[in-house]
Amino acid sequence: MHIAKGRWLGLLLVTALLLTATPVDVSATVPSRYFPETGHTVRGGFLQFFDASGGIAIFGYPITEEILANGLMVQYFQRARFEWHPQNPGPYQIQLGLLGQEIHGPPDPAVPPLPAGHGTSVRYFPETGHNVTNAFLQFWNTHGALQIFGYPLTEAFPSGGVTYQWFQRARFEFRNGRVELGLIGSEWLAGSPAVPAAPPSPALRTRYFPQTRQTVAGAFLDFFEHKGGEALFGLPISGEFAENNVTVQYFQRARFEWHPQNPDPYKVLLGLIGQELYGPPAPPLVDFRTPWNPNLSYFPQTGHTVSNAFLRFYRENGGVEIFGYPLTEATAEGGAIIQWFQRAKMIFQNSQVTLANLGEQRFNPNAEGRFNPDRVFYFVWTNNARVQAIGKGLENAQSTTIVEQRFEHGRVLLRVDTNVAFVLLDDGSWRAYTAPAATNPAPAYAAPPGRMTPDGQIGTLWRSLGGPGSKLGWATGSTTSAVSLAQRFQNGHMLYSVAEHLIFVAYGDGHWEQFQDVYPGFGPQTDP
Repeated sequence: MHIAKGRWLGLLLVTALLLTATPVDVSATVPSRYFPETGHTVRGGFLQFFDASGGIAIFGYPITEEILANGLMVQYFQRARFEWHPQNPGPYQIQLGLLGQEIHGPPDPAVPPLPAGHGTSVRYFPETGHNVTNAFLQFWNTHGALQIFGYPLTEAFPSGGVTYQWFQRARFEFRNGRVELGLIGSEWLAGSPAVPAAPPSPALRTRYFPQTRQTVAGAFLDFFEHKGGEALFGLPISGEFAENNVTVQYFQRARFEWHPQNPDPYKVLLGLIGQELYGPPAPPLVDFRTPWNPNLSYFPQTGHTVSNAFLRFYRENGGVEIFGYPLTEATAEGGAIIQWFQRAKMIFQNSQVTLANLGEQRFNPNAEGRFNPDRVFYFVWTNNARVQAIGKGLENAQSTTIVEQRFEHGRVLLRVDTNVAFVLLDDGSWRAYTAPAATNPAPAYAAPPGRMTPDGQIGTLWRSLGGPGSKLGWATGSTTSAVSLAQRFQNGHMLYSVAEHLIFVAYGDGHWEQFQDVYPGFGPQTDP
């Protein structure tokens, strides 16, 4: 009796420790940024170095994840390779790989210093025996110098109407009156230094579910299809959105969560919606397993057992990864046998096991943190049944600057507060992108009569999508910028165009439509 009591107290103590332990929010301590242009994420120290040393303009977009190569953790960008050297002192743990030297080879034979003539700037580098002059020298000095580019390996030389010069970590190219950097990261990975451009980004796989008008994409789609599909998770009932600083998507029976800081294959996790709905585990039981009963398993993590049909279903469909640990014992409920788990609720009825639609219960449009459409959006939402498919707001309507530009085949609206650009195409489809930093046109496209070459952040995004060859085509007008309204919803977005008095609704299934503002108008006086 004393032994049983001691084990009972020990289980209580372990459970108490499990319940009171404070989880570490890794995502809050490891900054990360996903680049949809190439489908890769930069995080931690690499992201800090990227931002502090020139960003997209100098390094281009990431073209790999962090990988282990020759004993170093590295990440390739279109124009560079980042390397992690943990043995170095703090400021020098992140170094740029000598890609220029690896592609070009050793420095060309040394030449004598060039004299500085009238209107000519020149610097001689005795370390490699080469000169850097004029525009190349100015670019070298103003964009990171030795730390970013290293020493020159050659003199400047013309080829095919372009002037080149190799450096240890870069290749300078002078064309159309400006200096550009060669895509040596992409060329190195492609295995051919002659390749002038980065390989095309892999297409993001998507799958549309007409039953719920939702789309599942990328890693969430891979997880869905490989871990049980509709039979386990049900249909998607929301698009992707940020909840508690985590990108999530709700399904009828689950919540998918994206944790980019985790190692593969743990970047996609299932949310603990069973625990969120049921609460902490029920009081634990003692371990009463016996060797002659293989149909019962005890889980000391929560102090509960799983047996018979529930145990077979648990083991055959993913175990702890899909269901988590049991929170209760099996009990009778409404003519069925049920059991709660951290990520699910199993139901045994009519000789079969099914799962409760916990995703639908947890994704409650009236739950705390959901908002009615605000201001001018309220009238469109309440007067159009199809607009109500976007659900409730995940925020109040935000007053923010929206930069807008029309194109031959669509328009772009840049929400400045979140730095998200919405590309609305005339074919009825839309997509959101993280807006890149504004860079000078490369190449400098010459617009035909009656058309314009976009500039700024929208211009940089336009070029990344293919410029005039993209689905947008040429710009047909200048950008407009005004303080406007934007609001995120469970299944989409609403944005207001002050210039045209239009309300745009971008639905979670990838289509959009517009409404003329015929209601009382934009402003606080229209609050419901």
